[in-house]
Amino acid sequence: MADTTASENRAKILVFAGTTEGRIFAKEASEHFDVTVSVATEYGGEIIREKNGSVPVSQGRMSQTQMEEFISRGSFRFVVDATHPYASDATKNIRGACDSLKTPYARLIRESGNISAEKSGIRIFSSIEKIADDIARNFPTGTIFVSTGSKELLPFTRIENWRERLFVRVIPSIDSLKKCADAGIPPSRIIAMQGPFSKKMNEAMFSETNSRILVTKISGKNGGFDEKIEAATELNMEIFAVEKPGEREGAFTDNSALIGWIKSVLLENAER
Repeated sequence: MADTTASENRAKILVFAGTTEGRIFAKEASEHFDVTVSVATEYGGEIIREKNGSVPVSQGRMSQTQMEEFISRGSFRFVVDATHPYASDATKNIRGACDSLKTPYARLIRESGNISAEKSGIRIFSSIEKIADDIARNFPTGTIFVSTGSKELLPFTRIENWRERLFVRVIPSIDSLKKCADAGIPPSRIIAMQGPFSKKMNEAMFSETNSRILVTKISGKNGGFDEKIEAATELNMEIFAVEKPGEREGAFTDNSALIGWIKSVLLENAER
């Protein structure tokens, strides 16, 4: 009798990844399941292939309908949403596709940082637009260091003298640089580097750009949130943060716990 490979005996699961957590989970889960990773961007695909070379990667943004087709075609028995905490549209589409197909689903989120935004004097807002409006009204001077990514830069262009006031830090991808160009950000005001960054590195960047205002996301432990806040606080900067969207009840932060949960769900379904 011919041998059967381990992957043929293992359940197929799909991981939508957009964070460090997703990459690490996919690597750990591949020891137990036949894992495929889906990422939205070419840059995300490069990172996954570099760190998790043996895991198949699908690249490109998908609508809910496209997700449903991909999940059905791949015969995936479980889906893990490990996209970025602020990628609310992606999470909505993933959940919708899984609900439509009745495919088991779990949300993997990053752990919170040690610094409590509510207790550290950080100005917390529900959107980048509201942050930009507040800065425009109440902070007419001072260099602004924007570390919220490339997707929502246009609100900052409503600030007076924004071309001279803004520095933006984005990931070093063609897509990010194009979004900066589309928003009119001068190349000399773009810092394209892969994070997360240490406190010392953040402090060096803030000092070198003479930044007085930091705009960030409450991105959690692995997103380098604590290191940014510590550096900005050390330099007496004003700190603005976008609050994290509400997470679905029952989300996981521990890889081992999630892997155990997937096994239990698959076993229960197999016994029905």
